Parts: sequence; structure tokens; C-alpha cells
Amino acid sequence: MTLDVVLRELVAELVRAELDKRQALAAATAAPELITAAEYARRYSISISTVRAAIREHRLDVTRIGRAVRIAADATIHAADAEIAEATEVARRKLLRARR
Repeated sequence: MTLDVVLRELVAELVRAELDKRQALAAATAAPELITAAEYARRYSISISTVRAAIREHRLDVTRIGRAVRIAADATIHAADAEIAEATEVARRKLLRARR
């Protein structure tokens, strides 16, 4: 092998390694897919009014771009504080009954 061939192979290997690092970094920092409220409702088979209510009650995280509202495609609707409190109370009552 000549020096020229060895250098070309070495450079090609270094470039491949650098490209792999950059692709891995880009994949790790990729922004989530943002969709409209209507698309979110269609994907999860719920009504648009349910989505809007969750947004209004801050149970669904959104990104605002100007006046437009976008939702991460993998976002979930969180339970309302009242629902959590009610579930906690029901569980507490069941525990008290079980102790009797």
C-alpha cells in the first residue's frame, strides 16, 4: 500500500466516525413532533372539546407559536387535581374499612 492510499482510508474512517457522532447528537436533541389539537383528538379518538378543556385546565402541555397551539404527539393528558383527590379519598376509605 502506498502512503496515499493509507491516508485516504484514514481520512475516510475519521470522517465516518465524525458523521456518526453528529447523527447521534442530532437524534438525541431532536424536537418532538408537534401537531394541532384537532390532529391530537383524531389520533387518540377523543373529542376536540376534551382536548381544548385539558389545555384550558393546564392538564395538557402545549407549545404556542404565535396564536397557534401545538401539542407534542406523544403528550398525555394529566388527571385533574380533583380527580386525584377523589381517588385518594376512595383509597383511604377502603384502607379504613379493611382495618376494621
